[in-house]
Amino acid sequence: MTEQLILITNYYPFHKGEEYLESEIKFLSKEFDQILIIPTMVSNSMQRTRVVPNNCKVISYKFSQNKVNRVKTFLKYIPRMLFMDKELIMDASNLNPYKIVYNLYVQARALDILDRLVTNKDIIRFMTSNNNTVIYSYWFYLTCMVSIGLKKEFNKADAKLISRGHGYDVNEHLKPFNYLPFRKYMLANIDYLYTVSNISRDNIRNKYPLYKHKIETRRLGALDGEFIEENNEKLIVSCSTVRTLKRIDVIIDALKNIDMKKHNLKWIHIGDGPQFEEIKRKAEESLQTSSFKLIGNIPNSEIKSFYRENKPFLFINTSSSEGVPVSIMEALSYSIPVIASDVGGTKELLIDGYNGFLISQFDDVLEVTNKINDFLNMDINKYKQMRENAYKSWDKDWNAEKLYNNFAKELKKYEK
Repeated sequence: MTEQLILITNYYPFHKGEEYLESEIKFLSKEFDQILIIPTMVSNSMQRTRVVPNNCKVISYKFSQNKVNRVKTFLKYIPRMLFMDKELIMDASNLNPYKIVYNLYVQARALDILDRLVTNKDIIRFMTSNNNTVIYSYWFYLTCMVSIGLKKEFNKADAKLISRGHGYDVNEHLKPFNYLPFRKYMLANIDYLYTVSNISRDNIRNKYPLYKHKIETRRLGALDGEFIEENNEKLIVSCSTVRTLKRIDVIIDALKNIDMKKHNLKWIHIGDGPQFEEIKRKAEESLQTSSFKLIGNIPNSEIKSFYRENKPFLFINTSSSEGVPVSIMEALSYSIPVIASDVGGTKELLIDGYNGFLISQFDDVLEVTNKINDFLNMDINKYKQMRENAYKSWDKDWNAEKLYNNFAKELKKYEK
């Protein structure tokens, strides 16, 4: 019998983000005969940026994602939503207007996407066949609502439906009123939620004990690690989108406190985003031009080449929110010690003093400065041991070849 997978993403393989899927899809494609990839948030201006395996087909409907059109979508679906199950719309809202509107907004977006998908001949073929079908939502948010909608629309009761949970889609405590929509509804309608960190798994289990048997950890990972020796230039690297929660400003403020020229120190940031120009101006005002470089977004494969060629001294992440950062996994896989804020599942990656240092407060500039100085003043043999520990920790717990191979086989073997 044919094994088929429907993978529902935000953007992949368009635009940027979800880089971890570039590794995982290779293993999924070996286990499943046919894969449909459905990105749900692709705007008119976004281009296809990734190549997928031959047995994968991408189903994409580009449409405007600006605020005006999202409001129009919201208003368009209000009449239909008024006749839906009221308990669904009021989902844990306790008549809180913010929560009710949030629910309606997410439901409207899901309905809009579903209306575009249900007439597609490839989706119809998958959903009406007698083949073994797995629906895989990459996020425990909009993509999960779309996944549930597809299963219900085609009455595909025998399809397995699983979702990953990362950071923004599971960290309710970081949202206004500690709220994310449709938690109970989604947990009731999926077979498993696979969080990428133990801390997220435990938080959700504790809050929704009725569904704790459905919630497990399945880690993300990094591919193709390599132990590399350090070089003479002390290069600090950070890698993330440039937006508020990544707190790249903290890195700049910490480096401002250090005599970078004395230590032959240089900082390079990889990635772009809505605050790129703002961060660039701050760096230009705070640091000598020769001591930093913001190189924008580059393909994930080039990041690995960059590490191999430049042999960074240190990786740094001062984000205020994370799931389990793949950027840190990739740094460890190239034997680069890490300084990172103790948020989300980062402590599952870093053992303080073994393969890097944890920062107790992500916005404590003095603490970040002190941790960088600890590395600059570290005994050379201790530093070399730290590099060895970084590589060993990746190979033991975060090697994507082991993790994704096992995960893909697990999805395939599932039986209702």
